[in-house]
Amino acid sequence: MDDPTSLLAAVLPLIDTLSGEHGKLSAAVAWIGGVKTIVMPFANVMQAKITEALTDVARSPERDDDALVEKVLANRVYRIFAFTIKWLTSFKLPTMESWRAVKPPG
Repeated sequence: MDDPTSLLAAVLPLIDTLSGEHGKLSAAVAWIGGVKTIVMPFANVMQAKITEALTDVARSPERDDDALVEKVLANRVYRIFAFTIKWLTSFKLPTMESWRAVKPPG
């Protein structure tokens, strides 16, 4: 079994970076990278479920739900939120382009 102090010595630079010992920018980059690494396995599954839900809404005969989806996707606050989530976690929320891709013409 390895010596516990050697393990601590190996992990200490990472802990120092995450705690901001080397500056706030390096800590922010390290945290964002860590979050992206943790989120990536779940991102594809969630994106598939969101795309499936959008496709169901687009193909439904009601047009009220289509108008609501378009209103939400066009909202400035939603677009800023979607950009921030994508930047921080690499998780892509639906956009007007993805809506147009699944919506049948007419």
